[in-house]
Amino acid sequence: MQGIKRHHGVPKRVKLPITIALMRILKDTVANHPTICNHDKAILWSAFTLAFFGFLRVSEFVAPASTTFDPQCTLLTTDITCNTDLVIALKASKTNPFRRGCNIIIAPSQSSVCAVQAYQAYKALHSSVAHLPAFQFANSTFLMRQAVSNHIQDLLTRASVPDVNCYTTHSFRSGAATTAADANLPDWLIKALGSPSPATHHPAFKFGGFHHRPSRLYTGTHAVHPPGVVSLSAGSRQGDASHDARLYSLC
Repeated sequence: MQGIKRHHGVPKRVKLPITIALMRILKDTVANHPTICNHDKAILWSAFTLAFFGFLRVSEFVAPASTTFDPQCTLLTTDITCNTDLVIALKASKTNPFRRGCNIIIAPSQSSVCAVQAYQAYKALHSSVAHLPAFQFANSTFLMRQAVSNHIQDLLTRASVPDVNCYTTHSFRSGAATTAADANLPDWLIKALGSPSPATHHPAFKFGGFHHRPSRLYTGTHAVHPPGVVSLSAGSRQGDASHDARLYSLC
């Protein structure tokens, strides 16, 4: 049966990206939701912007269950620091299973959709505990994959967005790539905004199934503003201290 399916092909589920335009719609819909409390509005918007600007997979920012978690791979409060920039320390990911570690730096976007501002607003309402998952609802349960999926469906339905079933937790990651492409970022840079390959000590990055090893990456601690880029702030992934790459606000 599986051989027949492979031979004839099975239509794949179409997955649509959540672009920067849809992010603005999500922000307004979350803010005006009649049954979500202010604390939970803040957690959802912060998680959404973190996923979008960090090019994150859902497993990289949620807990595996609503009341339990593995501190060795779950994103904890202590793994996020927020001063001028938002710095996320990922302990493990799909392309980094050996837990060599990776830092993502997200700069302020200076726009209405900003991961730094969203996280600061969430922290102002949430009494966080360092050793617990970073995103926790008002009822003390942890944000998990199904909750993110359910809220995406609910919010987009309320906003009368068509084809809501085509949006998934991966739509933030693909939407970030789509937005970056629309803003004329070069392909190598979009790929670099994905996760680093654990198989090499060189700055190799994987995004969307493609590998890219740039001969040169923006380095140092100064701000980088590529030309022709509008309304996008993005994070860079640091997989090797000897190739400390930092990408700042793209706006």
